[in-house]
Amino acid sequence: MGSTLGSQLIDHSNTNPRWMNENYRNIIKTTDKLKKSAHVSNKTEDWANYKKYRNKSVQLKRQLKCLSAKLQLDDCTNKSKTAWRIFNDEIV
Repeated sequence: MGSTLGSQLIDHSNTNPRWMNENYRNIIKTTDKLKKSAHVSNKTEDWANYKKYRNKSVQLKRQLKCLSAKLQLDDCTNKSKTAWRIFNDEIV
């Protein structure tokens, strides 16, 4: 996926966050497929299955972001500037 800025092509495919791993990507792909099939079939079972995976992906995202922030903060002991940068990156 790319977007254009003037005459330059910017590639956004390699700009994944630090916390994103392969397991999370697979859950997101599965969630997207389930949403598409639930939308087409409009069955309550399909929507329930989609909601289950959506909730699982949100929970995993929160856990991964929290773990990533903890690991980064452990690495920057006694460096307040680095710690504030991490806090501000997580808030935005």
